[in-house]
Amino acid sequence: MALLLALVVGLGPAASAQGEPPPAAPPPPGPAAPRQPLRAPLAPPELQAGSAALLDVASGRLLYAKAGEVPGYPASITKILTALVAVHKLDLETPVEVSRYAASAEGSSMYLRAGMRLPLRDLLYGLLLESGNDAARAVAEAVAGSEANFVLLMNAEARRLGALHTRFTNASGLPDARHVTTAVDMARIARAALLDPTVRQIVSTPVWRVRWPDGSVHFLVNHNRMLGRPLDGVKTGYTRAAGNTFVGSATRDGWQLVAVVLRDNFYGQYEDTLRLLEWGWRSFRRVPVPGLEGPIRVPTGDGRTAVLTTAGPGPFLLPVRPGELGRLRVQRLLPAVWPPRLAAGERVGLAVVRIDGQPVAEVPLVTALALEPPPGRR
Repeated sequence: MALLLALVVGLGPAASAQGEPPPAAPPPPGPAAPRQPLRAPLAPPELQAGSAALLDVASGRLLYAKAGEVPGYPASITKILTALVAVHKLDLETPVEVSRYAASAEGSSMYLRAGMRLPLRDLLYGLLLESGNDAARAVAEAVAGSEANFVLLMNAEARRLGALHTRFTNASGLPDARHVTTAVDMARIARAALLDPTVRQIVSTPVWRVRWPDGSVHFLVNHNRMLGRPLDGVKTGYTRAAGNTFVGSATRDGWQLVAVVLRDNFYGQYEDTLRLLEWGWRSFRRVPVPGLEGPIRVPTGDGRTAVLTTAGPGPFLLPVRPGELGRLRVQRLLPAVWPPRLAAGERVGLAVVRIDGQPVAEVPLVTALALEPPPGRR
């Protein structure tokens, strides 16, 4: 990382009060050092950020936090939740008419004009690539009729995702003393966004082409200056009050991690993110969880046996540090009384994975095979 620091000296950007710094590309990282076998826990990296978090996307395990529950201003990383709420509520081809309120938004913009009509899809790209505050307002009004109503949906979704210290007052992240989150909360929100195929596709896109209603073509450029080298998402943010905020994800050997930094500086947001990701990959290894491997056979108490599995496309893997595997326990939360019939793939319970008694991951359990009624009750 010393190489990275040396290369970026003298390239400092100017920044507006309520927008993001002008694009400036940090240099690509050097080749990754070969990973060493885990022998002893590695010390967490030194960070410039005021608070930070690192989370495993697949399992949801929090791998690291620095002042992770300390409230801070998110700036434009707010828009990750804006997009997530929108894709759950509206079809991507929904036409959206831009209001005067939306077009008049301060700060970073995709330069919408009042009266324009664009599909929601293009507005979401403008929201997450160009960080358009105008797009945030237009999306909010399209979904909920007003930005105030949309904020209620955002805060409800944050609570559902376990982001209990997050309270948003607008859809864009413009400065407001009451508009706060934490690094850990944003990691949980970002995980949900990365697990959504639509949002994941948008944040991994370098450039998006939009045709304006007058026929002109505009190109939306992703503000994530390390996209593809090695990051695969998600969002930058900046205000004077917040400093630089950043959520960055990357995947190595099929293993995706997401890092969050708050109260950082322009170069620090990228340097800290790379340090956190590298530390995560080097410090943990993913293992199958004993008791959750393969089919899980559970007596139902009425003479039947339910065959369950963990939800997801593949086996559930948990990142662990040296010595943790032997301290791992699984608690299965299942129905006291089983229904007479269940189709394959139905969610029936939850597995809580604990290390030293502390929950580190929750895994939905679904039926691997259909459960038929007991004999005599068909």
